Amino acid sequence: TRTPGSMYCGVHINSGKESHKGRKRVPCPVDPSHTIFEDQLKAHLKVCPRAKEVSSQEARPYFQRGVNSGIVDDKLAANGRHRSDEELIALIPELYSAFVGDIQDKFQLSPEVTPDPNSSGKHMKHRTQQSSIVSSLARRDLLQDSLVFVEWGAGRGMLGLAIHSVLPSAPLIFVERSGVRNKADAALRREKGATDGAVASATTSANEQTTFSRARVDIRHLNLAGLDTQGKPMVAVAKHLCGVATDLALRSLLTCPPRPDKNPGRDARVDRWPSRGYPPCTAVRGVCIATCCHHCCSWQDFTAKGFFEEDLGLGQDDFRRMQRWSSWACNHPSDTRVPGDAAANKGVTAAASAEEEVEHHSLPKAKPADIAGCRDVETRYRIGRMCKRLFDMGRVHYLRNLGFEAELIHYCPVDISPENALILAWRPPAAASPDIG
Repeated sequence: TRTPGSMYCGVHINSGKESHKGRKRVPCPVDPSHTIFEDQLKAHLKVCPRAKEVSSQEARPYFQRGVNSGIVDDKLAANGRHRSDEELIALIPELYSAFVGDIQDKFQLSPEVTPDPNSSGKHMKHRTQQSSIVSSLARRDLLQDSLVFVEWGAGRGMLGLAIHSVLPSAPLIFVERSGVRNKADAALRREKGATDGAVASATTSANEQTTFSRARVDIRHLNLAGLDTQGKPMVAVAKHLCGVATDLALRSLLTCPPRPDKNPGRDARVDRWPSRGYPPCTAVRGVCIATCCHHCCSWQDFTAKGFFEEDLGLGQDDFRRMQRWSSWACNHPSDTRVPGDAAANKGVTAAASAEEEVEHHSLPKAKPADIAGCRDVETRYRIGRMCKRLFDMGRVHYLRNLGFEAELIHYCPVDISPENALILAWRPPAAASPDIG
């Protein structure tokens, strides 16, 4: 509804040059998606629904503002050698061959998580991916009733639901920063009610044993040690954890067990290898992340700056260019070969690439600049895939520094998902401890 005397509604009155009777509207500092009159800002903050929600979130034991944020020292970042685009393009295949090499295909499906042949193509693809991830967990002995499964960036929680179909008694914790519809929670509640007449809920008291719970928090502020794991060791999982969220999730491993300092990465030199110098993360038995959206990564929060600088010999400027070029991997030509990347050599339809782009963040297409040696779509696709895998291999090194055994595999063909890389880390049971305190 238009504000009287204006061509705009109350929310958009500041869209034009006019003001309403000399009063200026400003974005709400808690939630900029809505605006209020500047002279009513103080009163608004007392009643803003979003402010109350944020206050409630910050009171949770698993919330610690900025605990997983990285840090960058511009003086350190400026020391890297500058390369032209052509030099970097020529160097990437050499680095890929030296540090990534052949990536194994592990496409085995779990017999307990089978796609419905009568379901839609989109559902079939998601279910196939979930089944393969569950199979990978089983292969490393990470499917046990004695574990708690934490799903980072859970969204609707469908990966957790797939795990629940195999381990119905294992507790689930869904970590998601925003509210979503059609969640797996409803199916879990129905099942719980059908078995014992109880209703599992994230709002039940701490004394009640629940099948699942939700922690509504941005992973940047997630303190794993604050989650109610019932004294059990954790396995952290995620399917297509976009860009920087993967690094924030991996950084959250440094909060469990809790550290004496509020942010383990406050020193820029230490933050180049944030997982070095910390005792093994024994409260977490395993980590399983299907990565994606590398164009949304951030140098500040990247967990493998030391790997990038010391092992690869690259710098912040190289990272940012490779970040952009990684989007080329979602433009799959029909007959492209990537050395050591058998999964990429199976081909993918244009429809699959388009569906993947809708599922994740809209890709900021890197302009096909006139870079010598990288003018055709096939070469750009190969370079994009290599950029992604070099980022992921740095994350594998991060996990190894934390005491995990870790590997990088392809968990599905690219015709199921072009984003088909899986980081899998595990700890032998003898090396793990249920104590998270």
